[in-house]
Amino acid sequence: SIIQAGVWRGTITLMGHNIAVSPQSSAYNDLGLVRLQDGAMVSAQFDFGRAIALDPQNPEPWINLAKVDTSTQRTDAARHDIVQALRVAPDEIDILEDAGTLLYNIGDANDALNALAKAASLAPENPIAQYNFANTLSDAGDLDSAIMHYRQAILLAPNLAVAHLGL
Repeated sequence: SIIQAGVWRGTITLMGHNIAVSPQSSAYNDLGLVRLQDGAMVSAQFDFGRAIALDPQNPEPWINLAKVDTSTQRTDAARHDIVQALRVAPDEIDILEDAGTLLYNIGDANDALNALAKAASLAPENPIAQYNFANTLSDAGDLDSAIMHYRQAILLAPNLAVAHLGL
């Protein structure tokens, strides 16, 4: 479908065609991501909802729906979506990191810290996981632990400028 992008009027039209041909959860999730990026929150919410209805065991539409809910300040709905994503994929690094960031953004610092701690422990070789955990530790006032994780991120990715700034 990407090859045909020049034939279609835009990404959304092409993705709509893909859904018409093969209505799969991943197609609705992808369309929702495009709409989320464009700021079309109601449409993105619908697309993620369809993706979830088609495959409730896919954590990505749950976490993406939480992004919509967070950006529209629907914190209870966002928290529900995050819980569902973590129920489906409790050890998936990207889901844990997104969940931690979203939980932090809705004011749930303790659960954010737990999600990011788990991501960092499951992926000690991932500099972004280490950096995100370090930021949350720093915000929580645990500076010694934050410094350790910033240093780990820098060791893993010496050009990760934000980790250097965190120190």
